[in-house]
Amino acid sequence: ARRGLCSSMLASMGEEFIDAGGWVKPAVRVYRRRPTGNELRLPTDLTAPLLLVGPGTGVAPFIAFLQHLRALRADARARGVELARAFGETHLFFGCQHRVGDFLFDEELETFEADGTLTRLHTAFSRDAIDSASAGEWRSVRLNV
Repeated sequence: ARRGLCSSMLASMGEEFIDAGGWVKPAVRVYRRRPTGNELRLPTDLTAPLLLVGPGTGVAPFIAFLQHLRALRADARARGVELARAFGETHLFFGCQHRVGDFLFDEELETFEADGTLTRLHTAFSRDAIDSASAGEWRSVRLNV
């Protein structure tokens, strides 16, 4: 089974709070930050180009953006709006170590590109060999993108 880096670390940290009889609730202070208006969100001007860059980072917020954009495009299409004028280009730059095993949302991201929601999906895989001469060589994701 594949174990996530952050979730595995958090799970191991919680082991000290589990006893034979079940969970022991630790006292933890939680602070809430008031929204500033600068949170991660789509631009209000949908004709502006959108560059989503996540080389080696989580891609879930970008998938949410693309799902929202797909819904907005479907609504615009239903109203007879010309999509090329109503929406700017959207590019996603995404990287991880290996295409096989690490690129978990490949089908969903490729579908966004196929249906026009995503103008182009730019991918890079830092541990996959580009050719036989570079096999086993580490390559930075940002160099591959």
